[in-house]
Amino acid sequence: MKRISIATIMTLFFYTTSFAQLKNVSGKTKQIETFLSEFEKVGFSGTVLVELNGNKVISKGYGYRNAELKEKKRQIQYLTLVL
Repeated sequence: MKRISIATIMTLFFYTTSFAQLKNVSGKTKQIETFLSEFEKVGFSGTVLVELNGNKVISKGYGYRNAELKEKKRQIQYLTLVL
């Protein structure tokens, strides 16, 4: 599980940093959402925030909030401060 988490984080990091340099935002947004939906199918659970030039592009929760009760995540569940 730890390997999957590290691989997921690294993939998202490289994917989002390359995304920041592209002009076709709506097409890339769809690609990222599809990519994350596929990860959700194999057990990824978390909240994703993607910003481009200070504008929120994607803010979405994936997976379960409580896996035992199968409660889905809400779109905005946590607030993160980046300095």
